[in-house]
Amino acid sequence: DARITHLGGFCWGATYALNALSREAAGIAAFLMIAPSIFPADDIGDAELVVGDSGEASCEPHVPIDRFTRGPAYEDFIIPDPLRTREVSPRFNQCLVDMNRMLGPRWAKLRLPTLMVLAEQDRLSDNEKHLRAWRHVKGTPKSHIIVPGEHGAQFDALPETIATVTAWTDEVAQAMGSTAA
Repeated sequence: DARITHLGGFCWGATYALNALSREAAGIAAFLMIAPSIFPADDIGDAELVVGDSGEASCEPHVPIDRFTRGPAYEDFIIPDPLRTREVSPRFNQCLVDMNRMLGPRWAKLRLPTLMVLAEQDRLSDNEKHLRAWRHVKGTPKSHIIVPGEHGAQFDALPETIATVTAWTDEVAQAMGSTAA
C-alpha cells in the first residue's frame, strides 16, 4: 500500500512550505495552500517592518489581527486566546522579509500536484495576484477554489475547505495509484 505525502500551509505557512519545497522536496508528492499570503494585500506588502538581529519581542505583528476573520470565531476564539501572537521580534520580521525573496520564481517552478484555496473576502492576501500567478504553476493535477468568507478559511468556510481538500487529496492519490497520507 503505497502512500503519498502532502505538504501544506495556511497563510504565511504556505510561504514557509513553498520555501521548504525549494530546498528539500524529496518525499513530498503534493502541495496545498489555504489562503496563502505569498502575494499579500498591497497595504500589508507595502508596510515597513522593523528588522534586525534582536530576538526580543518588541514589535506589533505585521498583520492586523482583525483582518483574519470577523464574527464569533474572531470574538470567541482569536481575541481571548492567551497564546495568540501579541509581539514579534525584529529577527522574526527579518525572517519574513527573507522568506518572501524569490517566491515568484519558486512559485513558477512548482511542478507538484497543487491545490490553492482562496477566501472570497480575503483582506490579507491579494487573490487577483494569486490567480494571475496560478496560470504559471505547472503541477498536475492542479486545482483552485474560492470559498466564502475571509482569510481564516478554517473558521469561515470549514465544511467547504474540508470537502475540497479531501476530494483533491483523493484525486491526487488516484492519479498516483496510491493512498493519501
